[in-house]
Amino acid sequence: MAILALERNELQFFSLWSKLKITKRLTLLYNPNLFDDFLFNHARPTDPEETLGYRDLKYVKKFYSRLKIKPTLIFKAELDSNQKRLLSEEGFKATDLLITMTARTRPSSASRPYLTILACSVEDIAEWVKVFIEAYSTPSWLRELSNIVAKMVRHPRCTLYLARYKGVSVGVAARYSAEGVSGFYCLGTTPKVRNRGVGGALVAHVIGEAYRSGDPIICLQTLASEHLTRFYARLGFRRLYSKTIYSSEVSI
Repeated sequence: MAILALERNELQFFSLWSKLKITKRLTLLYNPNLFDDFLFNHARPTDPEETLGYRDLKYVKKFYSRLKIKPTLIFKAELDSNQKRLLSEEGFKATDLLITMTARTRPSSASRPYLTILACSVEDIAEWVKVFIEAYSTPSWLRELSNIVAKMVRHPRCTLYLARYKGVSVGVAARYSAEGVSGFYCLGTTPKVRNRGVGGALVAHVIGEAYRSGDPIICLQTLASEHLTRFYARLGFRRLYSKTIYSSEVSI
């Protein structure tokens, strides 16, 4: 599976959360209402193999600083010493790795007592938002997230999932399907049910849903700092590539 298809899946999904600006050299995602999340507020080279110059880096800093967002860049390509030097001189430092993992989709037959997983409709928006906010501890996102979820649940390529344990909503996930790839996003469970198999059941269910939709590949992203690669590996995923996250040290 071409890496570019995975990258496009990610960018298309993020574009449901953020505004998108594309120039000849830079692709920028931004949503000031979610200013504290770099996934929805970052720049990347429009051509992943291109390096960025001083003007590009200064533009990124000015663009995000004007929006009161911490300037962040994500690079897929391995950077040479000159690019790293420029980043350092402009106040950017490597802060984390964003790891992309993939798996072949397959039928899902696993079930857990008292746990049900359903694809959301418009009527489930408030419940999905509530679980997401509890899972990710983002109460300030309530209004903006409600608007985003209302858009996602109606999008023809996006499916939202809600897990209920004994009738109580405890987990969420999202799947974005394009070009034969299902991107797996937004996995989250409420604190009280963590380490009880809910997350794994959601992953397995969405893999099965991707299979039934006809997508042969499912991909996901995880931060190296979250130490979840082994968890996903147990569910059939393998590490494909990683991207380096650089954040500016400049105060906003």
